[in-house]
Amino acid sequence: MIRVIKAGASTRLVDGIGARRRAHLGVSIGGAADRASLARANALVQNPPSATGLEMTLLGASLGFLQPAIFALSGAPFAATLNEVPVPYDRAIAAEAGAILRVASGPAGIRAYCAIRGGLRQGYARPLRSGDTLEWAGLPAVATSAPPPVIRDGELRVTLGHAFTQPLLQGEYEVTTASNRQAIFLSGAPIAAGGGHMITEGVPLGAIQLPPSGQPMILFVDQQTTGGYPVIACVIQRDLPKVGQLRPQQRVTFRYVTFEEAHHANRSER
Repeated sequence: MIRVIKAGASTRLVDGIGARRRAHLGVSIGGAADRASLARANALVQNPPSATGLEMTLLGASLGFLQPAIFALSGAPFAATLNEVPVPYDRAIAAEAGAILRVASGPAGIRAYCAIRGGLRQGYARPLRSGDTLEWAGLPAVATSAPPPVIRDGELRVTLGHAFTQPLLQGEYEVTTASNRQAIFLSGAPIAAGGGHMITEGVPLGAIQLPPSGQPMILFVDQQTTGGYPVIACVIQRDLPKVGQLRPQQRVTFRYVTFEEAHHANRSER
C-alpha cells in the first residue's frame, strides 16, 4: 500500500482507458490526461496500458511506501527523489517499505505519472488528499511496450469543424491559468463569432469551441459531452497527449490537416 503524504495541486488515480462509449449518456471520458505517458510508465513496470496509476499535476506529490514496490515515472520531467536520493524517469525502480518518494515541479509539461507494478485500485473518484491510502490492484505482470513520451512544443494538428470551410485559428495563443481537465482556455487575437443561436449538440474529445468572447477553448477529458458553442476545429487523436501537457502561459499554435492526414497520423505515428 501507499500513503499520500502530500497531495500537491491535483493528484488523482487515473487509468489509460476512461469511460469509453458513454458520451451519449452524458459521461465524459475521463482517465489520464496524457495517456501516452501513463502507458509508458505502465509498460516499464509490466502493467497493461489500461492499469490505474497516479497523475500528478504541476506541483507533484509526496508518497510513502508501506510495503516494497516497483514503480516508474513518466510524463513531464518533474524532479523526483526516493529517500532524498534523485531518481530517474523512464526506468523501473525498487522502493523498500518505509521509503518516501517526493515529486516536485519541472521546467516543461504539467503532468507526471507514476505507475506501480500490479496497478492501483480505483478507490477515490476525487483528487487525492494527504492521509489517503492507496491499495494494489494485484494485476498479473504482462510484457507490453510503449515509446517514451516527448514533451513537445505547443503546435497542435487540427481538422476543420464540421460546419466550417476555412481555418479560423491563426497565429499564437496563450494557455490561461483558468485551464483544467475540462477545458484548455486560450487567449489571443479574438475570432469573430457568428451571430444567432445554435442547438446544443454532442461534442467530441479535443473539440475547439468558439464562445461569444472570441477566445477559443479546447474541450478535454472531463469535458461536457454536449455544447452550444460552434466547434471550429478538433485536435487530432495523436496530439491529445500534448494537450494534456499544456502549461499556463505556454504558447500554442495550430496546424490544419486534412481528415486523411489525421487518419494516417493516428494510425502510424508513435
